[in-house]
Amino acid sequence: MTYLPAAYYYPHYPAYYSGYGSYGVTPFQTASTFVEAQKPSPPAKVRKGPYPQSHDEFHHVTQCPSLTMKNTAYIPRKQNVELPPPKNPFVNGIFRYAGYLNELGEAFVHPMHAAFTAINPKWTGMAHKVVDATYKAVFAYTCMDAAYSGAQAYFRARQDGNSEKMAAMKGLQAGVGQGIFQLLASYYVPAEIIKRVFNPMGTKLGMMLGKTKTMGTVGGTALSLLAIPLMVKVVDPLSEKLVHALWTKPTNRFLERRDQGEVARSFHAPHKANAAVL
Repeated sequence: MTYLPAAYYYPHYPAYYSGYGSYGVTPFQTASTFVEAQKPSPPAKVRKGPYPQSHDEFHHVTQCPSLTMKNTAYIPRKQNVELPPPKNPFVNGIFRYAGYLNELGEAFVHPMHAAFTAINPKWTGMAHKVVDATYKAVFAYTCMDAAYSGAQAYFRARQDGNSEKMAAMKGLQAGVGQGIFQLLASYYVPAEIIKRVFNPMGTKLGMMLGKTKTMGTVGGTALSLLAIPLMVKVVDPLSEKLVHALWTKPTNRFLERRDQGEVARSFHAPHKANAAVL
């Protein structure tokens, strides 16, 4: 008895098991059977979990090109995620309003002078003493913000694997930069602009409109208060750019050179455990 090839009896049998020709196609297979035979088998199901549960699943996840990024999340790998910088309470918290004390003091200097003089004629200089106290408070706020920023940069550098010396230098860089920024943006520039520009201008405008000393005081205070939020949008970005150009950028170059030198010395220096042998 003569038997025909297996493809005659099993037309849907995979062509790559028949053993005929380069694709295993026999004369008894139709074109549709050949196309069906060349289709890849569906991928095996991968169990849900943090990692593949077996060697076959791991091979399937790592080798199958048709997987999406959702499935490739199961591949165990080291992820370097850039964490956002921690918040500074002196910049993002309620303590940041302490930086406006001297500006408010300069804005209310004339009403305070009139109030203290009305209470007691001998208190003519109390208003200026209050304004000086606001400057001291802002200076203390500046020092605390600089110290906090420096300590924050130091501990972050230590967590990133920097040496003690390099972390201290990065902390010093951040602290000094933040201190310079606060001296410009909080302590000196806005208060001086209010004192020398907006308060006198508002006083003259109030005297012209109301023709009384009281209206001049109200005009100077009102214009100074309106100028505070406008100066924040102008003085703060300019101070940041100035500090970055004159301090942060040059010190970053210096720290990069020092960091590269430490890495090079770490490659050439002998290990402590092998120091006695060498």
